[in-house]
Formats: sequence, C-alpha cells, structure tokens
Amino acid sequence: MATTGTSADRLAPQSLAALYEQHAGRCFGLANHLCGDQDRAAEIVQEVFIDLWHGRAGGEPDLGCWLALHTHRLAVEWLRQGSAGSRAARPATDDILTADLGVAARQLLDSIP
Repeated sequence: MATTGTSADRLAPQSLAALYEQHAGRCFGLANHLCGDQDRAAEIVQEVFIDLWHGRAGGEPDLGCWLALHTHRLAVEWLRQGSAGSRAARPATDDILTADLGVAARQLLDSIP
C-alpha cells in the first residue's frame, strides 16, 4: 500500500521517538560501515527517520527491515554519487574509449541475423 506522505500518514512523535531509540543505533552502524564517514552516516539516519515520519514506509509490517533496507539504499546512493563525481574528474579519453566500445558493440549486434 503506497502512502501519500500527508500528515495523516505520519507517525505520532512518541511512536517515532520509540522507534528511533530502538533502531537508530543499528541504522547508524550500517550507514557508517558502508560510507566510512560518521557525519554522512548521521545524515543518512536523519533522512531515514524523516522518511519514516512522513509515512514513506508504506505500511511495512516489519519496520526494522524497512529501516535497514532504506538505510542501505541511501548509503549506496551516496556512494554512487561520490563515484560519479570521481568519474567526472577522469580524463576525456575514458569517454572516447567507452564511445568506441559502444559503436563496436552496436556493430556486433547489428551483424547478428
């Protein structure tokens, strides 16, 4: 069941606080392990619990599982953004090689009957 993220879907502050007490440590540990950056891990945990508060768990029956999966997804997203930034700093020859491989792959595919 998808939620709209309206105020009616939000958790009560007391419920959110209890869930935070119960799960924030594990979420932080996971994010820190994946990112290797305590400040970013803390930001990810904040994002996860804000999303939970806005009702984005979609009625998930196992919130612990949703919290872990959402933490993992946000950490991987952050890592990928960092990888994309380092890719932008590579020499243009990488793009040329990639383009050449794309052309060769297209020619190979076109030659298949």
